[in-house]
Amino acid sequence: MDKYKHRVSFRLEKRKDKNGNLPEELPINADITFSGKRIWYYSGYRIAIAKWDEKAQRVKRNNFNSDDISATDINQRLVKIASAVDDAFAQLELCLLYTSDAADD
Repeated sequence: MDKYKHRVSFRLEKRKDKNGNLPEELPINADITFSGKRIWYYSGYRIAIAKWDEKAQRVKRNNFNSDDISATDINQRLVKIASAVDDAFAQLELCLLYTSDAADD
């Protein structure tokens, strides 16, 4: 079902403070796009810009955030978020397929 194609990417939220400065660590958000809509989901982690790989959309290896959480742990959480979104869309497509098949009977 092409109608429910989706994309999940991860970005740092580069919101500046009242003085126009970026904080030391920025929130990592999931950017979920589907059917022309976009929602953001906070991953629960923050990381410094220098420790973020923009192209890979992951925390660079062998780094920690200020809460002493490793890149490995943060990146595993990002994989789980993307997987959960993929699973939700797969379930939606199955439900719609099942209801359309039932309607055809």
